Amino acid sequence: MKTKFTETIQKYHMLEKGQNVYVGVSGGPDSVALFHVIYSLKNELGLKNVGIIHVNHLLRDEDSEKDQIFVESLAKQFQVPISIGKVNVRDLQRHYHYSQEEAARIGRFHYMRDEAKRQGIDRIALGHTQDDQAETVLLRIIRGTGLRGFQAIRPVLNYPETTFIRPLIEIRKDECIDYLKLEKLSYRIDASNFSTRFTRNRIRIELLPELEKNYNPRIKEILARLPEAVGMDISFLDEVTDQQYERAVKRVEDEEIFLSKDVLADLPEAIQYRIFNKAVSILDPNVEIDFYHWNEIRKAMNDQTHFQISLPEDMVITFERKEVQITKKILEPAAAYQYELRPSERVFVKEMNMNFSCEVFDKRIYKLKKDDKRYEIFDYDKIKFPLLIRNRRQGDAFQPLGMSGRKKLKDYFIDRKVPAREKGTLPLFISNTKVIWVYGLGISNEVAVTDRTRKFVKISSYEAPRS
Repeated sequence: MKTKFTETIQKYHMLEKGQNVYVGVSGGPDSVALFHVIYSLKNELGLKNVGIIHVNHLLRDEDSEKDQIFVESLAKQFQVPISIGKVNVRDLQRHYHYSQEEAARIGRFHYMRDEAKRQGIDRIALGHTQDDQAETVLLRIIRGTGLRGFQAIRPVLNYPETTFIRPLIEIRKDECIDYLKLEKLSYRIDASNFSTRFTRNRIRIELLPELEKNYNPRIKEILARLPEAVGMDISFLDEVTDQQYERAVKRVEDEEIFLSKDVLADLPEAIQYRIFNKAVSILDPNVEIDFYHWNEIRKAMNDQTHFQISLPEDMVITFERKEVQITKKILEPAAAYQYELRPSERVFVKEMNMNFSCEVFDKRIYKLKKDDKRYEIFDYDKIKFPLLIRNRRQGDAFQPLGMSGRKKLKDYFIDRKVPAREKGTLPLFISNTKVIWVYGLGISNEVAVTDRTRKFVKISSYEAPRS
């Protein structure tokens, strides 16, 4: 296993000497095996530091706490630093309407990125195995996917805060368990992994064994190899796109890129699509051309008349007879506004043409529709009045529901894909200098209602009638 591990990190250039590496350890066999391999090879790899990062999803009551205690004892046994985060997955599910798996993944991912930035962690190693890769590929085939979707679980993911690596991606799960037996290491079993109410579990428990038994005993290995094969094709397409992009670009001005229609017309549609996407992403990394917009672009390319297509984030593609202009509208900074809101009051925010009211209840109240973003309910004893209603200021941050750390609103808006034109005007609700509600998006974990809440605050919005 150590040989395979070493071959994988060399193949994908995962680690470098002098790096600070933390291993995401859930307590399960894969992550425990990964931690021990990296720890035992620390000197050989020339790593500066090896630590553990664990996220408690608060899903399985005592079992979740036992997982955390187990991981803490593992860190103590090997005398390595540990970072513990708690993410309330159920709150994320309720508030954002994620599936449980998606809520856990998003919450875990954000905690790890924030912690990497805070502690200067160069690499976070995750314990995904060849089995996980095979399951993910099969899941995407069943649900339908494009070429990039076949990349599934990527061995290396680079972000500004850190780089995520998956050194076990070419190692089978049974090899991890054999390694743990050899090293006499214990691990935890998550009982929810055996529940067939989750699609991924059904694929692992029912579908893959059926395919192995009656179709191909090496099906996992074959499925797990697909991402690498597709990755080579995508790399080639990206290389061709970069070359043809240089030919297609006529000129670049402030927030504008001009493309030659004649050059584009001679290229295959697959490359055309990638050139348009490349130009759009250069102007705004948050924008990607979807299938609907691509169909509109294809029609416009064959038309000699003037035509415009509007994309998200105030991006506009204009087609002329000989060229295509891709423009990112530059928005004027929103004027600052600020209002005060107290219990039993109503405030009109003219910048949004909306009224906001505040009511206090001694009895528990519930949201009638969970997806209604026009109002929210808070714990009265966690709020200080008067509340301020204002738009964003430089450096604003808050603690999203279910998260254990604070996040800059700038990053939160990017994650939630908030249109640029809304970022400067969206109302924020402030209690004692802290953001407690980003209107229409989410509330702060610090003021959320719990089983201990005895007094409730409901803040509602009403669009004012237009004259």
